[in-house]
Amino acid sequence: MEENIKGILEQKTEIEKTHNEYKKFTGNDKMRELYESMLKRKRDDQAIIEYAKQEA
Repeated sequence: MEENIKGILEQKTEIEKTHNEYKKFTGNDKMRELYESMLKRKRDDQAIIEYAKQEA
């Protein structure tokens, strides 16, 4: 029982750390724009690959 509680508390700490990092990241407009730009590039690259496969 005590081990379960300790595990839950450790998970909670990790979740809180992750949430804090997420808030810092999304609160920064420049970082958010950079991330969105990277996602767009990744989607565009995948679309080019899929198009090339269809045309081959």
